[in-house]
Amino acid sequence: MKTTLLLPLLLLFCTFGYSQTIDSSSFRHQENNVQIDTGYVPYIVGSATMPGYDIKIMTCKDDASVTLKNGRKIAGLSCILSEGGDYVGGHLIFKDDTTIIKKITIVPIGKSGARFTVTGKDFEMSFTLENGVILAYEENCATFNTENIGIWTIVKKV
Repeated sequence: MKTTLLLPLLLLFCTFGYSQTIDSSSFRHQENNVQIDTGYVPYIVGSATMPGYDIKIMTCKDDASVTLKNGRKIAGLSCILSEGGDYVGGHLIFKDDTTIIKKITIVPIGKSGARFTVTGKDFEMSFTLENGVILAYEENCATFNTENIGIWTIVKKV
């Protein structure tokens, strides 16, 4: 059984900073609808306001999606957390600064929020679900934007 989500509804989520990733192999466009296979959770990556970071709908397997203690499901960040070991020892890059990643965490905030933090040897970067988005999620790296801070990237260890 497939769940149908209207594309305009998904785009509305994106304008509010909701960020998650959907594997393009698990959805198909059908007029104004997006088909998501059963067992997958959709999320949006990208930004409608930042050039170079087009909006993409991606999916995470439902059983791989993390649900925090406050009940918030974080499909997009779940993919990154599940690969956390691949990023620890890699690089955290912000502007001209680079540090080695020591830890990646996500903690619940309040009734439905969360804070995603990447801790490096020399500095850390973070965002909440209200002030940050996943701009891009690729095979070897993920790029984020934290409002009023800027764009930053994590790269898997080699």
